[in-house]
Amino acid sequence: MFVHTFMTTLNIDEKTRNWLDTQAKRWSPDISAAWKKFSAHHSPLAPPTFFERIELSWERRAAFRQIKAAIQHRASQRKEGSDS
Repeated sequence: MFVHTFMTTLNIDEKTRNWLDTQAKRWSPDISAAWKKFSAHHSPLAPPTFFERIELSWERRAAFRQIKAAIQHRASQRKEGSDS
């Protein structure tokens, strides 16, 4: 769902959409099918719905929490390595 909401939020233009359609022919069948399904139901100019914006906001927050935790973990590993 994140990819669908993200792509909708980007409001990709027709040129980019055509390029992605061309690239989709080279992707694995699963990914290509997912792109075709998404592409068929989403206009490149359609803004995200209210609920899509809320969902994207929550997913973005979760991603940032994971990134922050990974950075803090990496920083603590470096600190432990320099203390030795």
